Amino acid sequence: HEANKPGEETMALMKSIRETRKAGGTISEDQKAQMKAFRDSRKQNMEAVHQQVLGILTAEQRAQLEAKKAEMKTRKEQRRQLRQQKKAEAKPPDIS
Repeated sequence: HEANKPGEETMALMKSIRETRKAGGTISEDQKAQMKAFRDSRKQNMEAVHQQVLGILTAEQRAQLEAKKAEMKTRKEQRRQLRQQKKAEAKPPDIS
């Protein structure tokens, strides 16, 4: 939704900070505070939208949503374990 998008000024500021960090530069404490405020604001907006969506779902739809979230969490954990397993297998043996 357009109302949730940051303004052009905010986007330009975030882009310049991101480019500075990407180039290996350092950002000021003021810029760090601005980034934190931006992230906090985005998080609050996302939570508000989530609550609005939950408010219009039926009990059955909410149950389906929770089941889907649990399924996604399980798959995420399985992928994490698989990555760890592959990483462990890829390590060369420690010869001491």
